[in-house]
Amino acid sequence: MYLNSVLDSIGTENGSFTAEDIYRLNEAIFNLPEEDTLDEETTGLLFKAVQKIKKAYSAGKCDKDPNFYYDYVALLSTMQNQHFFSQKHTKLLLDWLHEVVKAPGEDKNATASKDIARLEAENARMLKEIEQMRELTSAISVLQGFKVPKSFVPAGSGDKPSGSASKRKRRGKGSAGDK
Repeated sequence: MYLNSVLDSIGTENGSFTAEDIYRLNEAIFNLPEEDTLDEETTGLLFKAVQKIKKAYSAGKCDKDPNFYYDYVALLSTMQNQHFFSQKHTKLLLDWLHEVVKAPGEDKNATASKDIARLEAENARMLKEIEQMRELTSAISVLQGFKVPKSFVPAGSGDKPSGSASKRKRRGKGSAGDK
């Protein structure tokens, strides 16, 4: 049975678990065929495995993968709904689930509030910057659409340069033969 192979393979000798271990165990239970029945020995091993995971989680001997928390909550959620556990086991699983769901939320709410405030301020700054860019784009479009009338002649320019500039005397040092 797949569940037995998962139970044999999860965890380490030092009692720590990875998110992958939790995920595989949850998958094995969730996908148990309906015709499979668990004997008392397997049910006991399963509960002990979940108990070890709970102890490791409480002691901080868990994978630092951010998905570990979500896999752990999913595992407890799946376990509390299994018919092969006794009422006592189900009550313990529900207590553990409540414990894990309630505790981190309090710490995360303060961090999340700060993150939300920072992101909202950044969003407002970016919206202001976008509006400035739109105004600039609009101004550029107006300038690009502007056509100079053909009759317009810029000041100081004529069709032919006047000869007066070339007729002027040069000022400055003269040549050696001028003295």
